[in-house]
Amino acid sequence: MQSIKDIMNRSALTTVEQDRAANDAADELMTLMLRMDIYMIEPQHRQRLQKMAGGALANRFVFACRDDNPDDEEPVWVFMPLEVWAKTGLAYTLPCPIEHLLPPGAFEIADGTWLWPDSKNKTDRALALMAQGFIWDPAFQHRVDNTQSTLTQTIARLNRPPAPQP
Repeated sequence: MQSIKDIMNRSALTTVEQDRAANDAADELMTLMLRMDIYMIEPQHRQRLQKMAGGALANRFVFACRDDNPDDEEPVWVFMPLEVWAKTGLAYTLPCPIEHLLPPGAFEIADGTWLWPDSKNKTDRALALMAQGFIWDPAFQHRVDNTQSTLTQTIARLNRPPAPQP
């Protein structure tokens, strides 16, 4: 079991949303999602919460990139609620309503697993996701693909927190 704060501290490149209203909306969305009620509410209410939450919702998800299959032309991106990952280390098996935070053309190929064909390289995509607020955690990456791919090593090197000042 890990603390959410420890995971966030390991993700030095992640943009953290500070707006209270955005964080409140993100918390409400996550509560609905984790109770499996997210698609039971009126679509307009869900969309309003998603718009209000913005990047704060991204702060509630860890992500990893599966790029270890040479037959796949595009990498697969896996997203999971940070709270579930921190508390259990278990996989999340329900859809993640984050399509509005992902690039145009992204589509969910399995629960919490996304693909989007484009010309961006994987490292640039990972950096863009972190700038948007998503959290890359090396332990989650390892759990997803159990490898130390070139991309994993590159993101890990770029995402190191700054060294403590003496």
